[in-house]
Order: sequence, then C-alpha cells, then structure tokens
Amino acid sequence: MRDLGSQKKLLILDPLDGKHKKVLQQILETDAISNPRNKFSLNIVERSRNFLDKQVQLHEKAILGLVSKGNTELSLWKIEELVKLNEIFIQFEPTYKDSLKSLISQIMSQVNKIIDTVLERI
Repeated sequence: MRDLGSQKKLLILDPLDGKHKKVLQQILETDAISNPRNKFSLNIVERSRNFLDKQVQLHEKAILGLVSKGNTELSLWKIEELVKLNEIFIQFEPTYKDSLKSLISQIMSQVNKIIDTVLERI
C-alpha cells in the first residue's frame, strides 16, 4: 500500500493476522520516523472491534458467574481486568466508557439481587 501524499510505502499493522515476524522484519528494515505522534493514528477495523466486544462479553459472563457463586475477590479482579480492557476501547471509541459504566451497573444490580436473596434466607 502506498501513501498517496508522500508516495511512501504504508505499513498496516493487524495484530490478529498472525504475521508477527513479517511485520517485525518490515519495521526493522524501515528508517526511523521523525515526530511519530503526528504521523500515526489509531484505527480499529470491524474484525478487531468484534474481537474486543467478545472479550467484554466473556468478562461479563465470568463476572456474573463468580458473583453468583459468592467469589467476591475473583469477581473484583475480573472487573478490574474489564476496566483495563475499557482503557483500550476508549482509545478507539469514547462511547465505550459509557458502555462499561452501564455494564458495571448491571453487574451491581445482579450482585444486589444475590445479596437480597441471601439476606432473605437468614
């Protein structure tokens, strides 16, 4: 692929394509980039977005399962992992921050239901 403005070869990095050695070799063969902050942009393709969305769903399922089993410590750790995942998301799309808040609210609602059920048994 070529950059139409400068006629230089563009290097597109796709962490999901499994060609890590090839990408690393291409990077090593290129000249250093002056002022890289002005030359790079973060973009997310649909395939990567789907992968990240799936990771959120897996975290959500795991957290709710842990909460229902009363494993508070591990569920809190998974929530922290979800927050770290969100930090990746908001680089691409700021609306993920609101999605995470909504998801945590749903999890807290589930936790409160479980607590209420336990208290009713006492």
